[in-house]
Amino acid sequence: MREALGEFSRFVTLVELVMCIETAIGQTIADAELEQVQTLRDLARVVRLHLGADFNSETRSLAVVADAARVVSGIAITAFDVPLLEALPPQRGRE
Repeated sequence: MREALGEFSRFVTLVELVMCIETAIGQTIADAELEQVQTLRDLARVVRLHLGADFNSETRSLAVVADAARVVSGIAITAFDVPLLEALPPQRGRE
């Protein structure tokens, strides 16, 4: 049961992040693109594909993800390589 709840929490967190990101970049991210996303850095790699290729796209994609994570969590995010629920715990600044 705990494992199922953890997976559901990860899914909801990812949905919240992607909704913020889609608004920020003005594009839709397909569900299939998110299947392997486990960390914020994984999500930034997906976002990078939507930003176009330039020398700054990696930095821009990390910034877009960090901004979305801050909106969703209410705190500044610095850990991009840990599982989503460690970077954004379920009781993350919500009143």
